[in-house]
Amino acid sequence: MSSFLTPPVRALLALSEELQREPTLDGVLQRLVDGTAELLGIEHVSVRLLDATRTLLLTHARAGDPFHQNTTFEFVMGEGLVGWVAKSGQHLRLGNAEEDSRFRPRPDQKKPIRSFLAVPILEQGVCIGVISAASEVADRYSEDQEELLALVAGVCGPHVRTVRVSRLAGPDPLTGVIDPKRLDDAYPDVEGLAIADPLSVFIAEVDGFDKLRDRFGRGFADDVLKSVAEGVANGIRRGDPVIRHGTHAFLVLLPGVALPTAAKIAERIRRAIEADLILSRPDVARLTVSIGIAERRADEKRDSFLLRAESAVGASRRRGGNKVEFA
Repeated sequence: MSSFLTPPVRALLALSEELQREPTLDGVLQRLVDGTAELLGIEHVSVRLLDATRTLLLTHARAGDPFHQNTTFEFVMGEGLVGWVAKSGQHLRLGNAEEDSRFRPRPDQKKPIRSFLAVPILEQGVCIGVISAASEVADRYSEDQEELLALVAGVCGPHVRTVRVSRLAGPDPLTGVIDPKRLDDAYPDVEGLAIADPLSVFIAEVDGFDKLRDRFGRGFADDVLKSVAEGVANGIRRGDPVIRHGTHAFLVLLPGVALPTAAKIAERIRRAIEADLILSRPDVARLTVSIGIAERRADEKRDSFLLRAESAVGASRRRGGNKVEFA
C-alpha cells in the first residue's frame, strides 16, 4: 500500500508515529515544529497554545531563528495575525504580512516578516492553538504548502491534545494538579540536566490557611485550595507543571521564562486570586496568597533553587502576606 503514498504523505505519517512515541508535551510540540519545517521545506515554524482562560496565545516551541527578541511574548486572542487565526478558526496565508491591516508591529522585531502562513489546531471545532510559519522572503508560501500545513494540524493535533491531558495523569485528588510525588517526573534532579534555560519557579502559599480551616472546617478549606489551584492554572501556559506543595501551597515550573517575566505572571495570579470571591462564605475576607520566585542559576540543583523560592515565600509572610517576593 505504501507505493500509493506520495513522499509528503509518507513524511506526515512518519511524523505522526514519532509524536505517538513522545511522552511529554514539550517533546511533542518540538517534534511537531521540527517535523513541519522539514516537511514543508521552510525555515521558521512555531506553535502556540491558548492558555486556560482562552485569552492568551503562549509560545511553546519553535524551529528556526525567532523574529523577535522576546520569545515568551503573549499574543492576545483576536490581535495580530496569530490572534486572528485563533479567534476566527481560519487559515491565513500572506505574501507580505507587514502590509496587512491585522499585522501588529512590535519594537523587539529583529528582521522583516514578509510571508506568513498559519492554521488553527482545533479540538471539537474549538481552537486550542495555532501552528504558523514566517519568512523574510515575500510570497514564499504556496497554496499546496497551506493545504499541507492544515493536514499537519489535523493529523498531529490529536497527539497534542492527548499528551496535554495525560501530562496531569495521576493528579492530586483534591485540586487536580500534579501530585507532589510526581515532582521527579515534572523536573528530575539529574546532574547536569538542562531542563530549560532560563527556568523560573514560583511557590504560591495560601495566607492564613490554618485559621480558615480551624474556623470554617475542612470542607471549606478544601474549597479554598481548589479555588487557588484554578487561579494558578488559569494564569500560566498550558503544559507548565503545577504541583501540590505541602498542605496549602502550589509550586509552578516556568521553562524558558526569566525572572522579570515570571514576576509579571506571579503578580497577575496574585491579583486574580485576591479579586476572587469566596461565594460559599460571604463573611470571609478575600483570599490572598504569598508568592516566592526564584530563577535557576547555572548548574544549580533542583532542591537549591526550590529552597530559595521557599525563602522568598517566607519573606512575603513576614511582610504581612499577599505579596510577590524574589530570591
